[in-house]
Amino acid sequence: MAKITVKDIAQAGGFSEATVSRALNGSSSVTVLTKKKIFEVARRLGYKPGLVSPLVSGSQGHNKKVGIIIRDITNPFFSSITSLIFENLENSGYQAFITTLSRSSKQEHDSIKMLVDIGVCGIIAAPRSARTIDNIRTLIGSAIPTVLIFDTYDDPEVHFVSIDHEKAMFKGTEYLINLGHRKIYYIGADPENLVIRERVQGFEKALAVNHIPPNQYKILHTPANRTGGYSAVTSILNSGDCPTAIVAATDYVAFGAMEALKEHSLRIPADISLMGFDNVEMSSYSSISLTTIAQPDRELSDRAVNMLINQIEHRDRLDRKHVILDSSLIIRDTCRRII
Repeated sequence: MAKITVKDIAQAGGFSEATVSRALNGSSSVTVLTKKKIFEVARRLGYKPGLVSPLVSGSQGHNKKVGIIIRDITNPFFSSITSLIFENLENSGYQAFITTLSRSSKQEHDSIKMLVDIGVCGIIAAPRSARTIDNIRTLIGSAIPTVLIFDTYDDPEVHFVSIDHEKAMFKGTEYLINLGHRKIYYIGADPENLVIRERVQGFEKALAVNHIPPNQYKILHTPANRTGGYSAVTSILNSGDCPTAIVAATDYVAFGAMEALKEHSLRIPADISLMGFDNVEMSSYSSISLTTIAQPDRELSDRAVNMLINQIEHRDRLDRKHVILDSSLIIRDTCRRII
């Protein structure tokens, strides 16, 4: 099969070669609608952007490079899930290329474009924000099979595997309420992070349903990392306005909170209860024993990789595009009942 060229796409779609070239290279001078049309023509013809031969259906007609876009490799949960995805891809005969996302729009754009340039045949991505999704659509469109993980999306054409973060955080917050807590603070509410926004919504919904007034709780906006957790709790304690319970956006945030509480000689849970989210391996250590909400990381990895490979190897086969997995509340030693 002859390699499909920019000229072939231009002729088939009724575009100029210059427009096709700019679209395939992610130029902002081409509208999103035009890019979408060009990517559709490119896909139909079997064109694969980058440095590799064209992508055609069938397991022998594509390369074996897959890109993994991860938003925070320093977070133990993302390190774990990346390792599982890498392992699954390797076991399926694929080679993984990993890139992380920056808060800089240009660096994020360049990271995604790098995967296109090396010629990946598929991408698994954990978007940081709505901007990440826009960058993926602009640079990739439908030319490269893509599966998003960790968040749900309204777009029926988007393939994703996730849990319901709002529902999971609702359940965790209601657990604290049922233990008698009313003054509950949420820390690590990064407004740019899509997943964290859903968790905040679940937190607020649980409080509203249980008729807890807004003056009883606070939401502290800090980066969803260890430093953010430490600074948020330090600020709370220095203000002298302490809650009976703290909900951390992630376990990583909770670890920072633990450091701050220890520095102020406060005991968990005797003085303040603490709950995390993600159930990273460290959270189960006897010295921590953190009550948290577990994401099924291995199942997330398995389902995302299977969904992507199905798109790569069987492009015309209809498949379930949206998969929402169950989460679970892991009760350990950092939350106590109060009167």
